[in-house]
Amino acid sequence: FSSVASSYDLMNDLMSGGTHRLWKDSFVRSIGAKNRALTILDVASGTGDIGFRVVNERRRKDKSKAQSNASSSSHVSVMMCDVNEDMLNVGRERAKKLGLDASEVAFFCADAEKLPLESDSVDVYCISFGMRNVTLPQVALTEA
Repeated sequence: FSSVASSYDLMNDLMSGGTHRLWKDSFVRSIGAKNRALTILDVASGTGDIGFRVVNERRRKDKSKAQSNASSSSHVSVMMCDVNEDMLNVGRERAKKLGLDASEVAFFCADAEKLPLESDSVDVYCISFGMRNVTLPQVALTEA
């Protein structure tokens, strides 16, 4: 994936005719529906598309709550994990351009089959399209 990291998002748009964005938006809305603080682990996060959408959805909901004088915001933090450092580097650059800070997004390089996290340390685990690239899917699912 190193050779395609900089054009990965465009390739997904072309291969799916943009449909992958609709799938991702639907998935993110289901996560963002929770009105409490969340720690999310996005495994095989690639360039961070899912994670950025989660943060932006929560920001949108918090802004809407503030405008309606509803209760305070509930923080969301997304840990983006990928086995490919080049994909993560593209994600880091995108995060900077989007104005996301370290309390919202963090990046680390690891294998989905051997995550360096304690059990039950996140509220939501997602792997989305990355499952198709895992060598041992059952091991990755057990690790989840």
